[in-house]
Amino acid sequence: MIVGGTEVAPPRLYPFLVYIAEEDFWGQSYCGAVLIHPQWVLTAAHCGTNFERVLLGGHAMSKFEAGDDCTETINIESIIPNALYNAGIELRL
Repeated sequence: MIVGGTEVAPPRLYPFLVYIAEEDFWGQSYCGAVLIHPQWVLTAAHCGTNFERVLLGGHAMSKFEAGDDCTETINIESIIPNALYNAGIELRL
């Protein structure tokens, strides 16, 4: 994992971390998530709903693309919004 240009963890140390890119009004925003099952990703409810794909197991996230043998790009089939989001529960599948 590379943060701010500095390697803070070797490749494959955190294979459950997920990177999400979303087109927003200003261009693109990014959210993190975690793989909780081979078919389920958990993220924050405020991250939005315009996701098309996620990047699993990425190491250097300077570009939203699979750039090495650590990463896998997965298209999103559906997004399940959190009906309790306004009640302060900040999760989304």
